[in-house]
Order: sequence, then C-alpha cells, then structure tokens
Amino acid sequence: MNTTKINWCDVSWNPFSGCTKIAQGCKNCYAEKLHTMRHKAFLEGKKLPQQYAKPFSEIQFFPKRLSDPKLKNKKPLRIFVNSMSDIFHNNITDGQINQVFEVIEKHQQHTFMILTKRINRAVEWSFQDTPNLWLGFSASTQKEYNENIDWLLESNAKIKWVSIEPQLEKINILKWGHVQWVVCGCESGTNRRPFDNSWALGIAEYSKDGLPVWIKQIRDKENKVIEDIDLFPNELRIRELPNV
Repeated sequence: MNTTKINWCDVSWNPFSGCTKIAQGCKNCYAEKLHTMRHKAFLEGKKLPQQYAKPFSEIQFFPKRLSDPKLKNKKPLRIFVNSMSDIFHNNITDGQINQVFEVIEKHQQHTFMILTKRINRAVEWSFQDTPNLWLGFSASTQKEYNENIDWLLESNAKIKWVSIEPQLEKINILKWGHVQWVVCGCESGTNRRPFDNSWALGIAEYSKDGLPVWIKQIRDKENKVIEDIDLFPNELRIRELPNV
C-alpha cells in the first residue's frame, strides 16, 4: 500500500495497474500520465519496478499485493482500491476480482473504497458479505451521471457513492436520497479543463438536505487548484463522511 495525496482516504492499494479510456474524465488521466512517464524511464534503463516494463494500456495483476502487510493493521484505514486501474475493467477476470473481494471480506476493520467507470459490471457481484466495501462510480458530466446512477442503485452495497471528479459542468444529483456519499472536485494538472466553483457549490447544497458531501478541491481566482480547506470559501468548507 502507498500513502496518497487523495484527502478522502488514508492509503491506496493497487492489486492491478493499467486501464483504457471510456469517459470524459479519462482525458487527462493522472494514473496514465504517471505510469507512462515511468514506463519511458524503464525503457531507457532506469531501475524501476518490473510493472513499468509494460505500457499503461496493458492490465496487470499483482497477486502478492493481496497479502500486503498493512492489511493486518488493527487501526482502521480508509483504503482506496485501485487508484491506478479500474477493478471492473473487461480485461480483469471474475476470478481476479473475487480474490480482491475475499481480502476485503477478511479484513473487516478497514474500509475499502472502490471507484469505477464500469459500474454496470459491478452489479454482477453481491456485497452482502463485505459491508466494509464502499462502491462508487465516477462521473464528470450530467450525461455520465444519468447513465450510471441506476446501475449503482441496483447493487446491494451498503455504502453507495459518487465521485464527481473531474467535474466538467454543473451536475444535478438525481435520486440523491438513495446515495450515501458524494465527492466533488475540479480537474488538476497542467492541462486542466475549465471549472467554476459554483458547480461545487451546487453539490455542497445537497449537504443541507442530509447527503454527506466532500469537497475535495476547487480553483482560486487565478485558476490554481486549492486543496487546503482553510482557503475555501466558507460555503464550500464541507468534508463529510457517510454515517456508518
């Protein structure tokens, strides 16, 4: 497991790496950018882990990571599963996914947070034995949200959540009463696309109605990315977690 700058989790855990683009939010994928940079360095002879011998477009499974020592920690951790991949990618087998879920079921002291852009595949699994698994999909546009929300609600995951990041337009959280958590944030990186803080404010408003909301990052007047919540406008200083 690795420490991470993602402020809604404690660590990231990557039994897989690699992915392919299927949504608007994928355009400036940070995972692809990081892996591609290291893949190039590997090919130039730099000493890096063997996983960087292959390009990001090739899905890789690392069974040894299923026994990561940090999983045995008694202190509860919020663990982001597959920050460098998508567990429901078509090139990941049912058997491999089941191996990951067996680990999650075994370590009930931790919270495992899954995000996918392929939520339609997720409904093939039952999550009754994994109440410590939070299942979510990511959407950047209203169209992506509308196309995926019913798939999420069809699952029996205890915590269903949505990550609106990178948010690329104003989005209405339809059927929000059946969702337990929403995260939103602007796009970061050198090629970041336009963002208006009023879009985040629109998401923040749902907090008043009882939907836990986490505002991850916004922009300042110079279009710089701001992650320090103390620098947010008061109405956007919201970082709530689901009631579990």
